[in-house]
Amino acid sequence: MAIMDRGLNIRKTGRMSASRSNLVVNAALSIGLAHIMRTLAEKITTTYDPLHDVVNDSDEDEDFDWNKNLTDSKVIPDVISQGVQYNLKILFENDHVQYGNILVPFRVKEEPMFVGWPSDKHKYYTIVMTDPDNPEPEDNIHAEWLHWIIMDVQDVNRNVCRRVVPYQKPQQNDFRRLKGMHRYVIAVYEQPHANLTFNEPLDDEPPYADRAHFSSKWFVEKYKMKPACAANFFRINWG
Repeated sequence: MAIMDRGLNIRKTGRMSASRSNLVVNAALSIGLAHIMRTLAEKITTTYDPLHDVVNDSDEDEDFDWNKNLTDSKVIPDVISQGVQYNLKILFENDHVQYGNILVPFRVKEEPMFVGWPSDKHKYYTIVMTDPDNPEPEDNIHAEWLHWIIMDVQDVNRNVCRRVVPYQKPQQNDFRRLKGMHRYVIAVYEQPHANLTFNEPLDDEPPYADRAHFSSKWFVEKYKMKPACAANFFRINWG
């Protein structure tokens, strides 16, 4: 996991000052061995690539109403209870998540390379990804389907976090035949403290039935987390 300031490439493990006077720290996740090796190589060469410009904050963020998108798409209240304070930036291998843009399953088969939001270095955060439309929007009897949970994300301890629920790519399987347009929501919650005891039973073997019937709101209440501070979502059309 790498921590970045605004405007710093996630694939850099160093730090640099942003040009804007209002500097905030983004928490970022650089995930997978290939990405780690790439990060180390880039640290040696100290070169920047186009991703730097793409993930950099801009004045457009100030004019973009992400809570309107979350409300219009019914992510609020289906998954999170209220509007969020921050824009959540998410990057898969080559695709940015942009509040409802349509992606294809092949492009999201691995964990996101980058998850960033303005974070407090003294606090700990949890990242949750769910599908509230499982197995189909008109009959979501398995919702929410749990795809991913990472706990104890903190920017000052960038190599320390817990993947309490391994990432499961959006996919068809025998337990659930997916149909229609699905929302895949990634939200960030502030923990009350570090090292929360995660005691949810999860038999992570096919058909992955333990991932069904998850509730983000119940999860937040049980672990005494604050409402989501940042959220974003993409969609997949399963036909």
